[in-house]
Amino acid sequence: RKAEDALISARSRWAVTHVDPNEEVENWLTIVNTAGALKTGRTIPVSAPLYPQMIQLLNNANQLYLEAEQKIKIGQRNAALQNLKQAKDNTRQVLLIFPYNEIAGQLNLKIDKLIDPANFNEQFKRKVQTIRAQYKRNSQKSYSELLDLYSIDKNFSGLAALKDEIEIYLGLKFPPPDSKAIADSAELTKSAQAIYRAGDSLSFSIALQQLDTAIKLNPQNVTAIQLKDAIQMSM
Repeated sequence: RKAEDALISARSRWAVTHVDPNEEVENWLTIVNTAGALKTGRTIPVSAPLYPQMIQLLNNANQLYLEAEQKIKIGQRNAALQNLKQAKDNTRQVLLIFPYNEIAGQLNLKIDKLIDPANFNEQFKRKVQTIRAQYKRNSQKSYSELLDLYSIDKNFSGLAALKDEIEIYLGLKFPPPDSKAIADSAELTKSAQAIYRAGDSLSFSIALQQLDTAIKLNPQNVTAIQLKDAIQMSM
């Protein structure tokens, strides 16, 4: 929320002295808004009518899970399974109302692992495959489940790469530029620098066009970003 407010303030301030919107600010606003939409339901707001009941269910589920861990360590597996069954019932109640809740989702996975550790890896693998196949059709559900899996085992084969792929698809992360794009970006920046140093203000608009293209080719081109600011201030 703070990021969104800061960007909205920046957009308003920019509009005081510029007719055209600032592309960088607009891009970041899109990213922040997308991230906010995807995180809806991951946490339970205090203002939610069922907040006390949901938190109690989650606390109970976590306590039952911790007790089950201890019972398994001392050989009381049957008693532990009863605890885990109750804990899973609690998390299911939460997920019925907040299907993307991160605490319930992650606890569910930990419960499954404790119930059947031998088959959990295969179950984990199937979930990853499902996310890979469905994330373009159901982005919020897939991304939410991905974050839960990532919290459990970020080193699972291919999971980090899939996270990057989905975040780039959703616009939460910029794709890494290729070597040609980096080189082209640098050349355009040099050309814009030459125009700026020559002091030919009539050609500054050309330099800005070159810099816009340079930044699109390589969003990490700090020189281009700073030069663009300098030229715009001069204009």
